[in-house]
Amino acid sequence: MAYPEAAGCRGGHDGVVLKNLIWIVLGVIALVLVGSLVLSLLGLVLKLAVYLVVGAVVVFGGLWVVGKLRRGLPGRSDKQLR
Repeated sequence: MAYPEAAGCRGGHDGVVLKNLIWIVLGVIALVLVGSLVLSLLGLVLKLAVYLVVGAVVVFGGLWVVGKLRRGLPGRSDKQLR
């Protein structure tokens, strides 16, 4: 017989199988925890990037409007502004 387990003879591997099963379950739990942590951090970083882009658009848009208004004032030239 090539497989003693098939004939009803146990080789005493129950402890090894249980130990391997526990390590697999712990590995899956660790992957789920690390994945949720990474996803929450990624969401935080993306929100921060969006806020920075919106802030930059507001600041540079304001500077652009101020530049347009200054150029439109009577009695001033570009040489006086620089």
